[in-house]
Amino acid sequence: MTRLKVQPATGVNAINLQATKAADRRPTLLTVDDEANICKALKRALRKLPVNVITAASGKEGLALLEAEPIDIVFSDMLMPEMTGAEFLAQVATLYPATKRVLLTGYSDIESTVRAINEGKISTYLSKPWDDTRLIEVAQDLIEQIDARRERDHLRALTQQQAEHLKTLNGELEARVERRTLALNQSHSQLEAAVKELADGHNAMVDLIASIVELRDPEGCADLDQKRALALAVAEEAGLDAEAVDALRHATLLHRLGRVGLADHLLEIPSRLLRDEKRAEFEQHPVLAEALLMRMPKLAHAARIIRNQHERHGGEGYPDGRVGDGIPLESQILALARDYHDLLAGRLEARALTPAEAIGFIRDAAGERYAPSLIEHFEVALQRVDDTDIELLEIRMDPRMLTPGMRLSRPLLTPAGVLVLNKDLVLTDAVIGKIINLSESVRGDLNIYIHKD
Repeated sequence: MTRLKVQPATGVNAINLQATKAADRRPTLLTVDDEANICKALKRALRKLPVNVITAASGKEGLALLEAEPIDIVFSDMLMPEMTGAEFLAQVATLYPATKRVLLTGYSDIESTVRAINEGKISTYLSKPWDDTRLIEVAQDLIEQIDARRERDHLRALTQQQAEHLKTLNGELEARVERRTLALNQSHSQLEAAVKELADGHNAMVDLIASIVELRDPEGCADLDQKRALALAVAEEAGLDAEAVDALRHATLLHRLGRVGLADHLLEIPSRLLRDEKRAEFEQHPVLAEALLMRMPKLAHAARIIRNQHERHGGEGYPDGRVGDGIPLESQILALARDYHDLLAGRLEARALTPAEAIGFIRDAAGERYAPSLIEHFEVALQRVDDTDIELLEIRMDPRMLTPGMRLSRPLLTPAGVLVLNKDLVLTDAVIGKIINLSESVRGDLNIYIHKD
């Protein structure tokens, strides 16, 4: 029998093969509990999920397993001898920050649970005895997050390959067009077809980059379409030409690109709470975005818009401290559309504002943040944009007004930005009791939003 000789993968194929193998690996979930029956029950409940489940009887044993092999998710009990779940998860957060962490607790002391949330930076927590359906939902959600992160890394590798390939293709295409133009005197219709092909490829590339940014920052990119529609409507009212409008369209889609290059800890804390070195590092994201896009000449205009989007009309902006007319008009329009929807989503202020409150915020900031001449254009454009009023879909609730059966319309976060409950969770008496206890234990208000349906 003739034996085929398989050549090892090299270059681009090797990168692709490694990324595919990493993406295909089943996640590993570690359960830590000093009661063997609990570990067995967890393993039995999770057996149908696409995850490898291993167990440890203590925090020390769990740390040894984490050191020995890659572990994607950890479920830990709170009360254990030698090392509590809070202490164990705090070490995991320091040593293995990419590992998802879940606390299982039957302990009634809310302060210990809050400490575990803050120090262990847990993804969520479950009360013991747990509900298998909720347990599986939490595990499934974490598995999907892990798969999304792997897919993002896989797409990043593929994007790098495709960028190099696109550069080669563009070079070949330009040389081919030049040769054919000189040798064959191509007709006008052929030239138009070539231009259209390039434009389609350019728009597809912008969409691809925007999709990669959304994988890294899904919540921040959730309203890109609304921001783009509002920015283009303001641009039309302001009389921008077609080239500027096209650049503004691309800049709005990619305005959070620079955040992809920031460390995780800079994205976990609301930007308004960053101080000193961390704020200085965060404020470099527009510069990073410009550097990435300036490599593509067709996006140079959009790159300049993105760099200047956080400059303020009266100064005090970043990264260059530009003032007034020194800020590109397209950047000022992007800032208006961006801030309006960030105010509605609760990304700019400590709580989400209503549309009326957001408009009031922008009016009050005229001359300081925004050019006064643009405010009228903004308000006219806002009336034209066909955008669903979020007040029709959700309502902000006081913790003591919650009732069983209500469903969260947004994730529940502490005032420090730590995730407590996931979006779309259906409230029960037990969960409502924990929310009330948490609201009385933390400093600041809990922003609780409920679906009106």
